Amino acid sequence: MILRFKLESGANRPDAEYKVTVQFAGSSPSVIPIGLGQFHTTPITPRVINEDGTADLQIINGDISTGTANPEALSFSPEGLEISYSSGGFQSNFMRCVAVLWIKLGFLAMIAITASTFLSFSVASLVSMATFLAAEGAGFVNSALENYWTEDEKGNILIINTITAKIAGVVGAIFKVYADLRPTARLVEGLELSMRDVLAGSTVLLGTTAILFAVAVFIFRRRELAVYSGN
Repeated sequence: MILRFKLESGANRPDAEYKVTVQFAGSSPSVIPIGLGQFHTTPITPRVINEDGTADLQIINGDISTGTANPEALSFSPEGLEISYSSGGFQSNFMRCVAVLWIKLGFLAMIAITASTFLSFSVASLVSMATFLAAEGAGFVNSALENYWTEDEKGNILIINTITAKIAGVVGAIFKVYADLRPTARLVEGLELSMRDVLAGSTVLLGTTAILFAVAVFIFRRRELAVYSGN
C-alpha cells in the first residue's frame, strides 16, 4: 500500500525543502523531506488499516527526531491525502487511457467541424483553439478558484474579481467531466483510470459529440452552396 500526499505552504516556493514526520498508530514515526505543492509517496504496511477500514495517521509539521519545526504552517489541498493499493496491471490501464484520449480527440474534432459549418475558417479555428484551451485548463481553473479572493480583508466584494470568478466557474463547470478524466496524468502518476470513470466520462463526451454532429448536419444541409460557372 502507498500513502500519497501533497502539502502546501505560503506561495509554495520551489526551492524550499520541508521535513514532516508521518506516523500511523502502532508504527514508528518516519521523517520525510518534501517539496511544496507536489505529490509525495511512501510505502506503508497494510497492518495500519483497522478492521473498520480506517487508519489513524498523525503528520507533524517538522522533524520529530531533531525537534526542528518548519518555518511556516502546512495545509492539504482537497485531494492532497490518500491511501492507494494495487488494483490491476499497467496494460489495461494504458488501454483505457488511450481510449479516453481518442474520445477526447473526437470531441474536439467535432467542435471544429461544427464551427466550420457556419463560421469562416479563421473564426472557426479560433473557436476550436479557444475550446481546446478551455477544456484542458478547466481542471486548473477549478482548483485555482478555491484560493481566488472575491472579497477583501474587510469583507467588501471585489466586483472585477467576482465577475472573473463567475465566468471562470461557468467555464470550469462546462468542461468538468472532460478535465476530471485526466488520462495522461493518471498514467504518469501510476493511478488507475477505472472503468466506471471511463464509462461515465465517455457517455457524456460521446453524447455531446453526437449532438454536435447532428447540429453540423442540420446546418450544412440548409446552406446554399455556390457553384462556379467557369465564366
